[in-house]
Amino acid sequence: MVALAESAGAAARLRNTVPGFLRARVECAPDAVAYRSREANGSWSAMSWKAVESVVAATAHALKADGLAPGERVGIIAPNTAHWECLHLATLAARGVVVGLDPHDLDARVGALIDGAGITTLIAGDARLLAKVDAARQRRMRRIVLLDDAASRTSRNAVAWHALRNAVTGDDRWDDSRPDDVATIIHTSGTTGAPKAIPHTHRRLRVAVEALLDVFADIGEESRLVSWLPMSGLFQRMVNLCACARGATTWFVDDPREIMARVAEIQPHIFIGVPRFYEKLDRGIAERIDAAPAGQRRLARWGIATGARIARARRGGGPRGTLKTIRHRAAEALVLRRIREVMGGSIRYMISGSAPMPLWLLDRFEAIGLPILEAYGVSEDTVPVAANRPGRARHGSVGQPMPGNDVRIGEEGEIEVRGAGLFDGYLGQDRAASGIGPDGYYRTGDTGRFDDDGYLYLSGRRADAFKLSTGRWIEPAEVEAAYRRIDYIDQFVVVGRHRASPAALIVVDAKGGSPIARARIAADLAAAGSTLAHHQRIARFEVLPGPLTIDNDELTSSLKLRRAVIEARYADVIDRLYRDAP
Repeated sequence: MVALAESAGAAARLRNTVPGFLRARVECAPDAVAYRSREANGSWSAMSWKAVESVVAATAHALKADGLAPGERVGIIAPNTAHWECLHLATLAARGVVVGLDPHDLDARVGALIDGAGITTLIAGDARLLAKVDAARQRRMRRIVLLDDAASRTSRNAVAWHALRNAVTGDDRWDDSRPDDVATIIHTSGTTGAPKAIPHTHRRLRVAVEALLDVFADIGEESRLVSWLPMSGLFQRMVNLCACARGATTWFVDDPREIMARVAEIQPHIFIGVPRFYEKLDRGIAERIDAAPAGQRRLARWGIATGARIARARRGGGPRGTLKTIRHRAAEALVLRRIREVMGGSIRYMISGSAPMPLWLLDRFEAIGLPILEAYGVSEDTVPVAANRPGRARHGSVGQPMPGNDVRIGEEGEIEVRGAGLFDGYLGQDRAASGIGPDGYYRTGDTGRFDDDGYLYLSGRRADAFKLSTGRWIEPAEVEAAYRRIDYIDQFVVVGRHRASPAALIVVDAKGGSPIARARIAADLAAAGSTLAHHQRIARFEVLPGPLTIDNDELTSSLKLRRAVIEARYADVIDRLYRDAP
C-alpha cells in the first residue's frame, strides 16, 4: 500500500510540471501531428506526439548522463523551430533551467545575459549563433551543444546534439522535474535600462497555461497555430504549451521575415503577433488595393466600408437591418473573404500583445473580418494581466483580468497585480526591492483605468511619460498611435522632455523610392494630430536617414522602442529641432 501511495504521489508530481503536458498528450493521442516544420524543398514535415516524446526523452537522458545538475542554467540561442521546443522540454525534464537567448540580440547583450543568469550549458543553433558568445565565455561553459553537427568541432567542449542524444540509452522514466523547480529564467525587455532576470517555476507556468485555456477555450486538436515569435521570451512558449495541452498542431516558422509568405500555406485558426506586425499587414493590404485596377479598387473600398458599418453596429448592439445584412453578404462574397486569404482564410481571431494597438487599426481589421484581441501582460507574471476574449472584446481596452489575477489601480493610476503566476522577485533581489508590496501586489510601472464593466484601459508607461516645460504631461504611446496612422510613416518617436512642446523623430517608408516632400509630411501631421489635445500635437519633426533597428540597439527583440538609447543617439538632432524651428 505504501509503495502504491508513493507511486501515485510521483505520478501526480509529474503531472504538475511542464513536461507533464507532453506525457498526458502522448497518452491521449500518440500518433496525432504535434509539430510541422518546413523543409528545404518547400514541403512541411510532420512530427507526432510520440515522436516528440522520443526525442525529448533521449535528450533528457543524455543531458543527465552528460552531467547536467538540477538547477543548472541552460541557455538556448537558436531559431524558432521544433528543435527549440524539444530541447526546452528535455532540459526541464532533466531538472535544468531554460534561459532563452534571442538570436537577433546584440552580442554584448547576449554575453551580459549569460553572465547575469549564470549559464553553464549553452545550446546553439549553428556556428554563426555560437559566435555571438565570445571565446572566453565559451571556454567557461561546462558543455556546448550544437544543433548543427558540423559546427560541433568549433570548440573543445562542444558536442553535436545528434551525437549527444544517441550516445545514451534510457528507460521510460525520463522526466525528473518537480512542480517547485525553477523551470525558466526570462528577462525584462530592457526598454528603460538593463534587462532584469526573472525565475519562474513549473507550477507558475502551468497556472498560466490553464488560465489561457480557460479564456481561449476553442483551442482544440483540430486547431492550427503558428510559432514564429522569439522563443527567448515567454509569450510564444506559453502558446506552444497551450497547443500541447490541447493537442493543437504547431507550425514552426524559423525566419520571422517569411511569416507573411507562410501563413497562407499554414492557414492558421488563431494567430499571435505584435502591433508592428499588424501595422505592416495593414499597409501591405492597402498597397495591394492601391495597385489594383480602378474598378477593383472601388469595389474593395466599398467592401471594407460595408464591413466597418456592420462591425460598428455589432459593437453598439443596435439592429443591422435587412439591407445592411444583404450588403454585408455581398461584401463578404466579393471582397472581404478574398482579403482574408492573405492570412490563410481560416482565422477565427488574432491576438496582439507587447504594446498597445492603435484604435483605428483594430477597427480596420474588424471590418475585414480579422478581429484582433488585445492582451496585456508583464514578464513578472506568467499569467497575462488581462485579455479580451472571443465574443467579449472591447476596442481600446486590453480586456478583463485573467483568471487567477487580482488587478487594481494604485497610486497615480499605476496598475498593480497579484496572483498565482506572479514571481517572487528578480534574481538576486528580495520581494520588496522587486516592486512587490507587503500585501502581495506587484507594481507594474504601467498606468491605466477600469471602466464600469471591468475592462482595463492602458494609458502609458510611467517611465516613458515626460513633462513639458509648460507643466503638461505627455504619454508618448498615445501620441505615437495617432500619427502612425499616416500610411507612409514607418516609425514614429515622440521626444521633448522639459521642452515647450513635443517633437518627433520619423522614419518614412518612401514608396517606389520617391522621397516624400517635407511640406506634405507637415500637412499630414497637422491633419492626424487634430484629434489630440493641443499640447500633444507635433509641430517639429525630423525624418531620420534609416530605420530604427534591433541591431543598433534601438529596438528590443519584441520591437519596443528603447527610448533612452534613441534620445541619446539623436541628441544633436533633437537639440537642432528646438534651436532652429520657430
